[in-house]
Amino acid sequence: MKTLIILQARTNSKRLPGKVLEKIEGIPLVILCAKRLKNTKIPLIIAIPNDKKNIKLKKIIIKNRLKYSLGSHLNVFSRFKKIISQQKENSIIIRATADNPLPDGKFVNEMLSLFKKKKLDFLDSTKKNFVLPYGLAVQIFKVKIFNQVSKLKLSKSDKEHVVRIL
Repeated sequence: MKTLIILQARTNSKRLPGKVLEKIEGIPLVILCAKRLKNTKIPLIIAIPNDKKNIKLKKIIIKNRLKYSLGSHLNVFSRFKKIISQQKENSIIIRATADNPLPDGKFVNEMLSLFKKKKLDFLDSTKKNFVLPYGLAVQIFKVKIFNQVSKLKLSKSDKEHVVRIL
């Protein structure tokens, strides 16, 4: 079963614009998140908006030789759909956000192991069955579940918050 990490990133946050470009120990947050997740050896792609506000983000991603995919600013779901459309039905997607540096490869591997062991279609580390610190969040799901949901009529909110409807 193929597995892919999709790291969603954007610079036009309402609460703290440009937060994914803020540096921790000299490393932009988006790059720090990507490096921590990539130590899993699982392929990673950063899903970013294709607009002028995210040009600097795109340049930083290119400079750090990371893969990326461009898509709609407001429709994050369509950014995922573009990437996922190239995956097989039984592939596994791990969703992470570039403003959350806590998840690392060890955490992702533990969650992925649980996902496979329990033969799940969807796993969210933020749900009530986990007692984890705030910010330790990833969601894991099978492509087939995403494809089923993508056939539904999605609200504006659903399109912005990818896993809410999975």
